Amino acid sequence: MPGLNARKFDFVFSSSVTPALSKEEFIVEFYPYTPDWSCSGNPVKVTKTFEELIGFFEEMEETDCR
Repeated sequence: MPGLNARKFDFVFSSSVTPALSKEEFIVEFYPYTPDWSCSGNPVKVTKTFEELIGFFEEMEETDCR
């Protein structure tokens, strides 16, 4: 659509499989994209549950459409 300012987000994500106290918890860390796919420095976003992950995706979708 003409006139819309679309923003593009490129991320690399990291997740590891380790025992957790809660079956509902899993950690996904999002880092800025780099050509070598490195996950270094501080993550841009960390999600710890499925609801947080979905919320982050929805936030990116809303931001992308503005």
